[in-house]
Amino acid sequence: MYRFNMNSRRVAISAITFVFSFANFLIFYSYPFLLGALNISGGITGIVVGFASCFTMIFRLASGIYMDKIGGQYVMTIVAAVYIASFALLNSPIYQLVILGRILIGISLGMLSTILMFHTIASAQSNAQKGQGIALYTFFSMLPTCLAPYLSLEILHYGGPGTIVVVAITLSFIGLALTFFLESFSAKVGGDGNNSPFTLRDLMVAIRSRDIGIALGSLGLLYTISGATVSFLPAMLESTNQSYAARYFLTFSIAMLVPRLLLKGHMPIGDIFPVKAFLGAAACALCGSMLNYWLLSQPVVLVGAIMNGAALGYIYPAISAYVVCQCADHIKGSMAAITSCFADGGVILANLVLGVSSLYFPGKLILLFPIIFAVAAMALFILAYYFSVTKKNTSL
Repeated sequence: MYRFNMNSRRVAISAITFVFSFANFLIFYSYPFLLGALNISGGITGIVVGFASCFTMIFRLASGIYMDKIGGQYVMTIVAAVYIASFALLNSPIYQLVILGRILIGISLGMLSTILMFHTIASAQSNAQKGQGIALYTFFSMLPTCLAPYLSLEILHYGGPGTIVVVAITLSFIGLALTFFLESFSAKVGGDGNNSPFTLRDLMVAIRSRDIGIALGSLGLLYTISGATVSFLPAMLESTNQSYAARYFLTFSIAMLVPRLLLKGHMPIGDIFPVKAFLGAAACALCGSMLNYWLLSQPVVLVGAIMNGAALGYIYPAISAYVVCQCADHIKGSMAAITSCFADGGVILANLVLGVSSLYFPGKLILLFPIIFAVAAMALFILAYYFSVTKKNTSL
């Protein structure tokens, strides 16, 4: 059987990531129509998607620990097969099976994303290659957001929700074939040199370390902007009766992609906490959030989309690369999963805080919260800089 070398493995990982992500986003944008065809209310749809997101986080973390502790061949292939079976359930005329299918998609997606990240790290021999691989992984996982919404609506218009499911299954079979060949050998971070057994104690020590803790906490705070952008800005932009609402989200998505591609060779991988880079991204997010608040009804708000997109497009792979490169080989998969969970947690936090606040605060006042969260992230980065300077002065 053909065995992938390092470069071909990276190409295969990128292709698998793109295919499965594309299939997921096709379903994501069409799922309300699938349930609508069965006369299921939008409220039920929201609850199902919420449960699926929670299961995504849980199984993302569980699969990271599993890959570090046990690993093995064809794990991703088995999960990919479950992923495809979940799509098939969406075409059922029984609404309980459609709901089960969406929850299984959330579970398998969380596992697939973590295992793909694990293979990305395992296929790299140096920290520089790990940083570049992480940036490319996040690029290809995000790329479908620029294409899937349009294609999903077009397919829905001409063929209906069932056709979207068929297209998603067809794409996923391509990914399944690639995962089978990619997993012809067992991946292990650090190769044969990684002989340390996984322990929860080592994992907790890494999480509690000051710099990693600050990086993870700041990532969660900044990713509240993503939650605000996806869940609350659409209605607010539409309420202004402006024609640039759709352009805002296309601009935001493209802006998230550009840093991941252009800066893939400049991810922070050293021992020194990259205060300037992280602080710059947080400042960019702050400016974008302020533009969203002050100039929501003006075309210049598109600049806010660029600034927020660029900030989030850089900060996620950058913090992921920094965290992964700071920890030992035998916990890198788990730490990558935990980093993703903090980003997901930021989105959930935004939905909770802004959702509750919208009941008490009128109009766009809830957009003050992303500004507050961005300021809090900047404060954490400044605190990290203070600690580094204090430590340096103490050692002199």
